[in-house]
Amino acid sequence: MFGACARQRTSCIFSPLHVVKLASVRIAVSPEGIAIPFVCVYSVQGCLLTGRLYPDLCVCPPACVCLLTDDVPMLVASLIDDSILTQGYAARALADLAAKDGSSKDAIAMAGAIEPLVQLLNSDSAYVQVEAVVALRYLAAGHTGNQDATFAAGAITRLVELLSSRATDVQGEACVALWCLVLDNDCNKAAAASAGAGEGIRVLLATTKEPHVVEAASNLMDLGLV
Repeated sequence: MFGACARQRTSCIFSPLHVVKLASVRIAVSPEGIAIPFVCVYSVQGCLLTGRLYPDLCVCPPACVCLLTDDVPMLVASLIDDSILTQGYAARALADLAAKDGSSKDAIAMAGAIEPLVQLLNSDSAYVQVEAVVALRYLAAGHTGNQDATFAAGAITRLVELLSSRATDVQGEACVALWCLVLDNDCNKAAAASAGAGEGIRVLLATTKEPHVVEAASNLMDLGLV
């Protein structure tokens, strides 16, 4: 029903280390038996990978643990970390969790994730912007309460601005997020129209070849935003 809103992103599969959980502290155990505590996480295909341990983290994440709703407060706190990598990892993990079911969306919203995610839309990093946009999209998809909270946090105006981003992946994901925010929500639809979403949607329809972006832009056009 939700089409582009519910589309799952594909990710590379990494070879994880063995991981155990002790109380509230997670410990990654290397093949050599060395215990490595970690503080920040990133998710790939339903798992969390440790963050901020090695400078080449983007190439070779060092560990893997199961993604749990209990991890949400830690993830939300990581959204305001000083590290761009940490912010992005946390946003991606929240997106993956929000994509699972409505109860996960509720837990993430109740933990206060929406406002810091909206703030990350102003990041100087296109990578962080994309991860934040996708997290907001999954939180909003099929969830009126999260749609309203995301609007109240100022996301719609900023997402419309991101339709004109220099980064094409930011443009596309912003379009999909807008579709998830306005679907069955007349207030958000009116806000997107008032913010001038039509021009950005027209440009995307003329330039993008990404199927999920084309679908979202076409749906927005059918709603009268173009």
